[in-house]
Amino acid sequence: MMPYDCIILRRKVVIFKEYRGEAIPPDLSILDRRDLSDEELVEVFTSWQSGFDIIEGPLLHVGYIHGYEDGSCRVHFCFHHLIIDAVSWRILTEDLQTMYRSLMEGNTTPGYVKGSSYRQWVDVVKTYKEDNPRSREKELTYWNSIIENTKNSSFHIKNLSSSSYHHSDLVLDKDFTGRLLRDIQGVYHTQINDILLSAFSLALCDFTGLSAHGILLEGHGREDIFPGMDITETVGWFTTMYPIVLERGKDLFSTVVNTKESLRGVPDNGIGYGSLIGYTDGNLPRISFNYLGQLDQQEPVSGSWHIVGENSGESVGRDNSDSHLLNINGAVVGGELYFGLGGYFSEEEMIRLSVLFKGYLEQLVNELSGIDRSYLTVSDVDHTLGSSQLYSIQKEIEIDSVYLASSLQEGFIYHALSQGDVDDSYRVQLLWDYHGAVDLEKLKESWEYVQKKHPVLRTRFDWSESIVQVVDKISSVDWRCMDLSGYDEKEREDKIKAIVQKDREEEYDLSKSGLFRVYVCQHSESHYTCIFSNHHAILDGWSMPVLFNDIHTSYLTLLKGELVASMVDISYGESQKYLQRHKGESDSFWKEYMLLLEDREDLSSLLKVSEKHTNLSSYRHIQDHQSLTWSIDTERYLSLKNLISKEGLTVNALLQYLWHKQLSIYSNQRTTVVGTTVSGRSLPVEGIESSVGLYINTLPLIVEHKEGKVMDLIVNLQSWVSDLNTYNDKSLSSLQDNGERLFSSYMCVELSYL
Repeated sequence: MMPYDCIILRRKVVIFKEYRGEAIPPDLSILDRRDLSDEELVEVFTSWQSGFDIIEGPLLHVGYIHGYEDGSCRVHFCFHHLIIDAVSWRILTEDLQTMYRSLMEGNTTPGYVKGSSYRQWVDVVKTYKEDNPRSREKELTYWNSIIENTKNSSFHIKNLSSSSYHHSDLVLDKDFTGRLLRDIQGVYHTQINDILLSAFSLALCDFTGLSAHGILLEGHGREDIFPGMDITETVGWFTTMYPIVLERGKDLFSTVVNTKESLRGVPDNGIGYGSLIGYTDGNLPRISFNYLGQLDQQEPVSGSWHIVGENSGESVGRDNSDSHLLNINGAVVGGELYFGLGGYFSEEEMIRLSVLFKGYLEQLVNELSGIDRSYLTVSDVDHTLGSSQLYSIQKEIEIDSVYLASSLQEGFIYHALSQGDVDDSYRVQLLWDYHGAVDLEKLKESWEYVQKKHPVLRTRFDWSESIVQVVDKISSVDWRCMDLSGYDEKEREDKIKAIVQKDREEEYDLSKSGLFRVYVCQHSESHYTCIFSNHHAILDGWSMPVLFNDIHTSYLTLLKGELVASMVDISYGESQKYLQRHKGESDSFWKEYMLLLEDREDLSSLLKVSEKHTNLSSYRHIQDHQSLTWSIDTERYLSLKNLISKEGLTVNALLQYLWHKQLSIYSNQRTTVVGTTVSGRSLPVEGIESSVGLYINTLPLIVEHKEGKVMDLIVNLQSWVSDLNTYNDKSLSSLQDNGERLFSSYMCVELSYL
């Protein structure tokens, strides 16, 4: 007996499903087909599925047919559609073969894979409507809008229909089907349904004269939206039906994009339509479309069980009425795409529609096959920007992804546009020496590897509309080699200083990817100096150890003559998506936190006498930079670190407290605010600690100087720092009143080790 809950399902009354208390094995009919013509065999198959009773049963029949000329046999299964869907046929075939072979090997308990049961899924789906009421209300509005937009085409197609029902079929050969399934989906990052529905939409527009149509789309319904529910290998009827609107674009490709975006906009792939709206109001589109998928996903081998594309009898009674004026059902069987079209139109009209459909399918396959690059659409980038900006960004350059720029990156862009030609504050440089022979080609190759691995090294920015990060699919390393071996030591030092100064003066064009430069200066065959320069908009200090470890690990691998494993840092992209999808969730924290800032310290007393009347909150550019370097010896540092470690405190908390205390004393204020840098790596994203990018953010750290023990005050400060790390997605500019600066001093504690 097959171990499926759906097998014992029956109808008690028309609108309620129930389970039988017992599982009754289905009847097995055995048939020798040698004396039957093909037409007579089909008549038998039809009779086997003509006696289903949805109230008392049965709802299935099994037949075994032998006598085929090639020595093969068939197992004919027919189920009422109420208890099994198209995906289940593949599962059923695989499970039957597994159980049959297990029994033939003498096992009394045949093995099969079973996840969640159909009964469990039904119980969970019942909760969909009540789950997350606010989201369901939004979804209900969406469905009502779709229904309203389908009425015109439903009315129009009803006027075109007739009283007689006719069929027409189309078949794409294995070559076209293979190209459709494998070769063209990457161009617009589509799925098979996007292409099929695009072709059908174009055919339908030619057929009716309309530019948009409402379609009732059937889906597999096996959505991964219920935690703990696994129905990937469960047999049952999970099918969803929901309305969509297909709109013809100005050309072939824009139609594909329109269709894709329409489908991506469907909430939870339509699983909530039945729960929220239902199927009894008569407003559903009169055109039904159902692509069943690949019913035989592997080429059959000798001795295997597989679904055959043979006539299995009439599955719908001739006296049954159909509310749909047009039905389109298709699947891939035997490596070929089949579509059956049936509707209340003349035979000539049905043939015309199938010819149009097939023609547009072949045209799409041919046209898309000729495109050797990919394009993103707005759903691929979480609608972070409009279609016109996205089109402009990728018109000439193929891209991998687009994310909203972080608040810090927005600040860098503003600074580059307003002061980039006079202020080099955000051009970061690092120098180190290699003492030993260096294979320059392999070192360059290792830099090219890390650029492919880390998206941020292929990043540029666009601010024509929304301010966004753009990750190019391919970028190049700005690699600059200088042979200084012909100069003496003093001349080499002067040359390197000049290179560093010239690099610092060289602006970065933030609209072009690869916002870093690598210089390698050769002193001799065993001594090289490397200069790494980058714009701060793409990298933070926490990223440097990770980046340099990747470079030198891959370099050593290449020196051994081995291939470097191809890897891509997906954590950066996932973190950007997380921030975009949770934007605004920290607003309540920041609203309460900023109430702590009643007055801020006045540091004008620390300025030169001639500048004491300067309004620091509105000052934008420092012309006379001054610097002071101060250090403590290792012994004292370790002593301090040991002291605070015993209290569970960090070096950062200690230094922050000391600076805030200093400001409180000099300004005579009990509340101080200092700009501080948070790592931004506390997001719940796997692998974020080994990711490379600009995760940091600058935020105001507010400290109230109350009476109490010093250690208790530092503990309190460290707690605030922890909160800033938790709610670090806030834009600094959004916290400012009328653009007024929140703090006059900034402190960054860098404890990274290269």
